[in-house]
Amino acid sequence: METIGVMGWQQFGLIGLISGAIVLILFFVIKWVLNTTNKIIENNNDEREKWFGIFTSMSASVNNQNNALVEFRRQVAEAHGYQKQEHEKVLENQGKIATTLTSAVEAIGRINGFKK
Repeated sequence: METIGVMGWQQFGLIGLISGAIVLILFFVIKWVLNTTNKIIENNNDEREKWFGIFTSMSASVNNQNNALVEFRRQVAEAHGYQKQEHEKVLENQGKIATTLTSAVEAIGRINGFKK
C-alpha cells in the first residue's frame, strides 16, 4: 500500500493544483463573507436594541402627555359645567329682575296716573 505524499498528488497535474488553489481561495472567501455577515448582523442587533429603547421612551412620553391632556380636558369640562350653572343662575335672576322691573314700572305708572 502506497502512502500518499507529494508524489501521490502528482497524478492530478496542473489542473489539480489550480483546482485545489481555487477551492482553497473559495473556502477563505466564504469564511470571510460569513464572518463579515455575522459582524453586520451583530451591529444590526445592537442598533435595533438602541432604537427599541428610544421608541419605548418616546412611547412612554407620548402616553404621559396623553394622560395629562385627558386630565386637562376633564378639568376644562368641569370648569365649563360650573360656568354653565352660573350662567343659568344669572339668566334666571335676570328674568326675575325683568319681572320685578316690569312690575315696578307698572306701579310707578299707576302712581303717576299713566293709563294704558
